[in-house]
Amino acid sequence: MKKIVKIVFILFSMLCVASCVYAASCDMSLQTVKNEFDKAEEFVVNVNVSNIQAQNGIIALGATLEYDKESLSLVGMTGQNSWANPSYNEANGKLVTDRGSLTSSDETVFKITFKVKENSKASTTITLKDIAVSNGMEEIKVANLTKTINVKSATTDSKPENTTNTTNTTNTTPNNSTNNNNTTNNGDNANQNSTTNNGNGGSGTETNNSGSNQNKNIVANTSNDTQKDSLKKGILPKTGMARNVILIVIGALLVLVVVFYVKMKLLDKNMK
Repeated sequence: MKKIVKIVFILFSMLCVASCVYAASCDMSLQTVKNEFDKAEEFVVNVNVSNIQAQNGIIALGATLEYDKESLSLVGMTGQNSWANPSYNEANGKLVTDRGSLTSSDETVFKITFKVKENSKASTTITLKDIAVSNGMEEIKVANLTKTINVKSATTDSKPENTTNTTNTTNTTPNNSTNNNNTTNNGDNANQNSTTNNGNGGSGTETNNSGSNQNKNIVANTSNDTQKDSLKKGILPKTGMARNVILIVIGALLVLVVVFYVKMKLLDKNMK
């Protein structure tokens, strides 16, 4: 009887180790057809998954989207390859999507469409963070993803200073008169300078025009932590399929052990 109990314990330990040791992982990336776009142009960012190392594949994905709302406007998100259109909370940037069945294929999960604004910066970044995928039993964490977009003829943070310099012009007329008469020249000057002939010299008036610098502050996209989160962080759909199979196998083994033990007792009683 002791040998039977040991065998059952060993089998149970092996099943537990087999279900827990398997390390699930996958790779993800953000891709666009090009890295530079014009103002008012729409472009698509593909959210791709690859190298899936998870039991039976993955079935759900959640993340947080961040982008510069002063440079880009979000047009929409579309699920691909049997993935549903993501549910998106604009207040905090969180999104969740899933599919009808598990997958292990390298594929595009969903597409994000943006439009470049007229006052966009020359360079802006799109980020997916807090990424987690699910195989129905556990969540697999994925490193943050970033994509930098360059904008043609975009505005810079500050405009160059425009300064107009006016040249001083001095008209000097020698005065050889013994009476030291003063002569004033009030003619039109293209540079708007006043020229005065006072004896042997004259002085002009200098006018400088200075341009103004205009600084444009870009407000970063920040998440609003005070608003209620309709998409709870870290909670993805669970199937529990493999876990149920393990419990069924363990239960069957325990039933077999009990039946075998009862038969052994009956045999011992008949032998006596």
